Amino acid sequence: MKMKFIVWILAPVFWATPHLWAQGPLTPPGAPAATMKTLMQLAPRTPISSAPYTITEAGSYYLTTNLLSTGHGILVQADHVSIDLMGFTVSGDGDNGDYGLYLDGDADRPVRDVTVCNGTFEHFFYGARIEHARQNRLERLQIVRCASSGLIFVGVGGSLCSGNRVMACTIIDNNGYGIYLSGNGGHVDGNIIEDCVIIDNANNGIQLYGNLGSCSGNRIQGCSLRANGNYGISLMTTSNTVIKTCSVCDQASTGIRIENSSGNNAVQNCLIAKNDGYGIYCVGGGGNRIDQNFISANGGSSDYGIYTATSQKNLITRNICIGQTNNFSISANDTYGPIVTDTGTLATSGAAAHPWANFSR
Repeated sequence: MKMKFIVWILAPVFWATPHLWAQGPLTPPGAPAATMKTLMQLAPRTPISSAPYTITEAGSYYLTTNLLSTGHGILVQADHVSIDLMGFTVSGDGDNGDYGLYLDGDADRPVRDVTVCNGTFEHFFYGARIEHARQNRLERLQIVRCASSGLIFVGVGGSLCSGNRVMACTIIDNNGYGIYLSGNGGHVDGNIIEDCVIIDNANNGIQLYGNLGSCSGNRIQGCSLRANGNYGISLMTTSNTVIKTCSVCDQASTGIRIENSSGNNAVQNCLIAKNDGYGIYCVGGGGNRIDQNFISANGGSSDYGIYTATSQKNLITRNICIGQTNNFSISANDTYGPIVTDTGTLATSGAAAHPWANFSR
């Protein structure tokens, strides 16, 4: 009874105040306007339509056409820069000292966080020179037909050129090294080169050289090197470098060369075949690891699969060498798994069953 009394008392109040039910005018004030932002409003980008072009401010940049330059191609002197070549080509005239891409900070303030992708640099002295630069990324670039090296990382006068990454780049037919990392009195450390194709360059495919500085902790992984004019990969006075899952074939000289390096370098799971020299050559230094590589049909004047000398405490395990006159020539100061020459079914005991055995055919 109390509930009914309350309902009957409140009901007149609602019916007596019709403004509580008002909806307002339903006619729109004008024609509908666009509410979505364009891509350029969300992520504004700066066009590059001529070269040489110098970038001094952070931001996103893109090419609008193929470019021809009589100086550098693109010079970057700022952090936090993204450059999309949009599939276009930046071409030079091959003059000494002209670089297609030039990342150049100051010795006390390296350029950081620069990404360059998706296009070609050709006919420069160096295709790209990375100097005073950290934590940058080059991806899906072609660097071709340059008068000297394709891509060079340089540490100068104690400066840093470290923590950079080169991915899925094609470096072909340059008149020097494919890729060259040079300490040059500075630090070229912790850089990564992966999934690159490096072919027909006049000198070494990839060269790492401490050169009175530091060249340490770099990684070369998943790269294909073929028909370069000297060594496939060369480490000289380097340390803590990893070469892994690379294909190194048909070089004019040795496949992989480690010389006078301070140690702790590793060559693992690589295919090294048909090079006109040693498969793997390791002379000087020590403490390097050569493990689980397949080495086949390397020859010429140096008909060796794996060769070590004047070195000590290298570890050589689980490699397969086939078709060289001398599959293994290992220094007495090194440590290595037994070399198994058995044919037929492998024994279940003895050297053939050793977990660190090397195999010679």
